[in-house]
Amino acid sequence: MKERSFQLDLLRTVAILLVVFFHFYINFSAIPLWNDVVYNGGLLGVNFFFVLSGMLISYPFVKESLASGKLYSIKNYSVNRLLRIIPLFWFITIINFLLKDNIRLYQMQPNGLSYSDLIKYLFFFSSKLDILNPVIWTLRIEMLFYIIFPFLFYISLRWHSIFIKHAHFYTFLLMACFLAYRCIIIYNNKTLDNSDVINNLEGFFLGINLSFIVLTNNTNRFKIFFQVLTPIIGLLILVKLNQTIFQNSIWYYPFFKTGTNLCIFFLFIGLLRNQPKRLSKKLVQVISFISMISYSLYLIHFNVYYSIVLPFLRKIYHSQYVNIHVWGALSLLITFLFSFITYRVVEQPFLALKKRVLVTSESR
Repeated sequence: MKERSFQLDLLRTVAILLVVFFHFYINFSAIPLWNDVVYNGGLLGVNFFFVLSGMLISYPFVKESLASGKLYSIKNYSVNRLLRIIPLFWFITIINFLLKDNIRLYQMQPNGLSYSDLIKYLFFFSSKLDILNPVIWTLRIEMLFYIIFPFLFYISLRWHSIFIKHAHFYTFLLMACFLAYRCIIIYNNKTLDNSDVINNLEGFFLGINLSFIVLTNNTNRFKIFFQVLTPIIGLLILVKLNQTIFQNSIWYYPFFKTGTNLCIFFLFIGLLRNQPKRLSKKLVQVISFISMISYSLYLIHFNVYYSIVLPFLRKIYHSQYVNIHVWGALSLLITFLFSFITYRVVEQPFLALKKRVLVTSESR
């Protein structure tokens, strides 16, 4: 996979914008268009990230497996994941902890947080600090998948030929299991927690399947289907499910979750199998920039907005009229500015270190 791929940049950009707009939703809800598009589209954002993560994590393993039948270097995999995820997460978490008294969600909580809670949280052994940054629950699920995936793939190598040949079948069999799990929870009159680990693994396994599709190039017989019809089918699944009888039923969520993941899966295939030929240079630069800072944007947008931007804008709003479009534009501008600074100061140095470590390791 190329170091800089327009399709992957576009997927990251769409995913992060969906999440950011979703968290800004309550303040844009006065606009009818935002009311529907932002809220419903925001539900896709996290699912986008899970499917994309599943593909990016599994890609080197699938590639090495197809080439040699061996397991991809666990050392390179660990260095790649740790230096990509942990430094910025620790930095943002520690800053949030030190400034916790200024975070609005923390101010509404009766119980305090200790340094012991912070240490546990930094190593994903606690969820207490989620009150300081509500988006971190997704990262905790991703980290669990990062840990278990190499072991699952190692086991699959024992049945290498069978697994490669029937990868798509196993993926959709697992999807049926995840759907059944959600239905069982609903049937037993229990509430489905959106942060439940099993409830979110479906997207990761679809991402693994995408790696096989990209690397095995086994969709040529259905070229028109995958390049033209799959994006349409994906959108129709999402729209249709959103209008079915499930919408006013307790059974709506289990089917909508699976339908959403299938929608994303089809959209990803359509995009990854269809390289755009003519693109505006400015558009490519904007999408590349947003993709580049997407992790920083993801980790800090909630607190930057709700603890810095929103209180400031509310003071202005009470003193004079502020157009809601201007409000939204200023919010995004300030949030992107903070994200870019965080990327340059914290994330970029560790990404450079990661490249040096991996190059040194490969040269040996």
